[in-house]
Amino acid sequence: VGIRINNIGFRGEDVNLEKEPGVSRIVMLGDSFTFGAGVNDDETFPAVLEEMLLASGTGKFEVLNLGVESYSPILEYILLKRNIDRLDPDIVVMNLDMSDIMNEFVYRKQASL
Repeated sequence: VGIRINNIGFRGEDVNLEKEPGVSRIVMLGDSFTFGAGVNDDETFPAVLEEMLLASGTGKFEVLNLGVESYSPILEYILLKRNIDRLDPDIVVMNLDMSDIMNEFVYRKQASL
């Protein structure tokens, strides 16, 4: 499996922080499912979504994969808060499953110790 970490520290191709005019930037948050554990870069669902949007001919799109393995909603929120100004997204999508809720419970319990 080929994994590329880009110039901003996330999975995928390098990112020009200054958005090109007319480009809709979508930031996808999530855990290992979003990150794409076990698949090549072009097989992650953020990469597949970008390809589908570009193929639709409805505009210019850029989908950034900010998935991090074992992250939970609170960690994704912190990640977004630290990066939202420099990434300037038009849309933010948070991908969530039940394991994220379990991780959230554990992380919050540990954080309060």
